[in-house]
Amino acid sequence: MQGKYIRTRLDDGVGYIEIGKPKANTYDLDMMHELDQGIEEMRFNDEAKVIVLTSTIPGFFSAGADIEMLKRSQPDFKAMFCLHCQETLDKFASTPKVVIAA
Repeated sequence: MQGKYIRTRLDDGVGYIEIGKPKANTYDLDMMHELDQGIEEMRFNDEAKVIVLTSTIPGFFSAGADIEMLKRSQPDFKAMFCLHCQETLDKFASTPKVVIAA
């Protein structure tokens, strides 16, 4: 998968999900949709025995949610966005494969 912010690749049984959203990998709805797709891809790829979540930006893993985006958003959107983020990250916890954030 090659998204705007998320890229996946497989290398010798290791499935990589790489985050690359300058400046500091802040997440918004588009990035979380791509991350969700990347997780699904690696969960169902029998060749991926382990999943590694990593950043393509030196010195940053993720600064967290895009605060400016949240400031501009309506309360209903914020609630649904937070729910979607939680559901996406819960997929890592429920995946039977080992997941490493590096």
